[in-house]
Amino acid sequence: MSTSRVGSPLSWGRDFAVVGCATGALAPFFVIFDPLFAVAAGFAGAASGFLLGVAAGWTVEQTRGHVPIPVLVACMAVAGSLWGAATGTVGGAASLWFGIEGAPLGFVLGATTGMVQLGLFFLPYLVLRVRGESARPAVIGAVLAAPFMGWLGLAALAASTFGLWLFALPAAVWLGIAIDRSHRRDISTETSEISRLSRRPDAHLLRATSRF
Repeated sequence: MSTSRVGSPLSWGRDFAVVGCATGALAPFFVIFDPLFAVAAGFAGAASGFLLGVAAGWTVEQTRGHVPIPVLVACMAVAGSLWGAATGTVGGAASLWFGIEGAPLGFVLGATTGMVQLGLFFLPYLVLRVRGESARPAVIGAVLAAPFMGWLGLAALAASTFGLWLFALPAAVWLGIAIDRSHRRDISTETSEISRLSRRPDAHLLRATSRF
């Protein structure tokens, strides 16, 4: 695959840096309104976005025609989650409101936001690149959507948490039922054993012995 067809990895890095800067700064700012968080996350998003873009451009160049597009998009969503987590952690550590304790918040919010942003941005960006067209519409769209990405990330986090409980609660109920049945079975076995022993001819001797 020729480099000119999908653009150079450096041009990918430039575009990802722009999207990373915008998303890192605007997504958290419009959720928690913390300027230091936004500035730090913006710088971190730009720097890490450039590296991710270069890697993504090189990967697409090497795997085009061999790896299905849905697989690439899924992989980039995962990469976006890691990208967002790293960016959010840096922003959270610099938070004006939370201090260093904001790092875990930034990690969680950044992970879901990065996953949503890159998951939505990468497909149209990839299509434009493969067609040899300008990727600016996808980049501009991602920048304009950046202020809303934080809320979409929160929605994704809530949905994933609900999904986790949706599977965890039935499992906990069944585990409780299994433990209760096992306990009842043990009690029943113990009662049966006591009843059997009480019917033995020497049961009165056993009871007398047990008193000492």
